[in-house]
Amino acid sequence: MRRRARSRDITAILDQQKPDPAKAAAARAAADAQPPAGATPIELANFYYRRATDAGEIGRLIQRRDDAKEAVRLGREARVSPQMYSFYLALLTQSEVATGNIRAAMSLSQERWNATQSGSPTRVGAAATSQWPSQAIGQSPPRRRIG
Repeated sequence: MRRRARSRDITAILDQQKPDPAKAAAARAAADAQPPAGATPIELANFYYRRATDAGEIGRLIQRRDDAKEAVRLGREARVSPQMYSFYLALLTQSEVATGNIRAAMSLSQERWNATQSGSPTRVGAAATSQWPSQAIGQSPPRRRIG
């Protein structure tokens, strides 16, 4: 009896989570957006960062990774703030883990650590996220001194 009741409970929850066609269409449109003409390199880096996030939300992991790479490249060239660059690197690190490229993710994690200032909130985030690549392959994460 309990299993049937649990099955009904789970089914009821799943029935409440029906996809919203309008939201799905909006998410696809955001992931399909084209770069704005005449945008500065910083604007383009931010565009690719947002589009990478949008692509990831609808399961386009390869597009997410490629757009995050472009955001990192443009951010590096445009010399965006260390905080924004760190955000770009974090997204690319997550994307590399999600697509199975753990070596690249580990390298990016180290780059993010090196790009942040000692004691900054961004460095705390870099320390926390440096664990993703290592955990993906079952290794102990590197120990980081934040201060």
